Amino acid sequence: MRRRERALCFTAAAVPVLQLCPGLGWLPAVAGGACAALLLYICTRLLGPKGLSEAARWPAGRVASALLAAALAGLAVWSARQGEYAFPQTAGKPLPAVLLLILAWAAVRRGREVPARCAGVLLPILAALCGSVLAFSLPQTRLAWLRPTWSTPKALRACGALLLPGAVLCLPSSEERKGVPVSALAAALAAAVTAAVTAGTLSPALAQGPAAFWSLSRSVSVLGVVRRFEALVSAALLIGSFSLSALLLNAGRCMLDRLAPNKANQLSELALPILLALACLPGADLLSVCGAAAMIGGVFCVLIQRAGGKNRSKK
Repeated sequence: MRRRERALCFTAAAVPVLQLCPGLGWLPAVAGGACAALLLYICTRLLGPKGLSEAARWPAGRVASALLAAALAGLAVWSARQGEYAFPQTAGKPLPAVLLLILAWAAVRRGREVPARCAGVLLPILAALCGSVLAFSLPQTRLAWLRPTWSTPKALRACGALLLPGAVLCLPSSEERKGVPVSALAAALAAAVTAAVTAGTLSPALAQGPAAFWSLSRSVSVLGVVRRFEALVSAALLIGSFSLSALLLNAGRCMLDRLAPNKANQLSELALPILLALACLPGADLLSVCGAAAMIGGVFCVLIQRAGGKNRSKK
């Protein structure tokens, strides 16, 4: 797995790590992340270096690939909408999501490698921003607020969100991506630490919702003086939303390249207004709907591609 792709996976994981998992609890985050890493390990072993892009060679695989491409586009909209919580006082307004979608779409249009190059530049910035907030918040963490609480729906939601960086498997590669499950496991550990520090600092009752980590930044104390880190956290959340949206759009574009090689540009241009319209619709739970569709399409692509590869080897 190349260094830039690994950087893209880490920056894309900022959305579940910083926004979703802090409001779910550290135990569901650990369990969901472990399940995500296991599923991605199985997929990498089954698919090999070519990823999911080869499934479109067979008729049934074309249907599954089309479903997966549409689901990835919907998940890109959900990721862009998470950028609204970089400014919780104005959450609900679609402008940040629209701008992030346009930027991610433009990056994908400029080339398949552009999102990974952007991630290579943004990852050190993201790590410095989040690391500073967590490091200054750690001394304020209360162990009494870290009692484990379990919720199966929360664990499933964490698993689904931490699977999203695995969209890198849709991109063609010349080498096997053994680093994908390792990156997923590292993201799970980061999610657990973030959730634990957030709950231990704010209290479990306040560490709820996608703005929990942003609320944490308002109570950071440096040398006994409360400092305001909201601007740093807002920048980190926007970096994560952009990276994940670009990764998902890039993965969907690669699936379209296999389905319609000569019409991928036209289809992507037609899809942009639809995605922007979806970004303006309030209340749609795109993570659950599109995540389920992506899981179904991805599973069928894996099975079809695996079965097709065995048939070709027998011939």
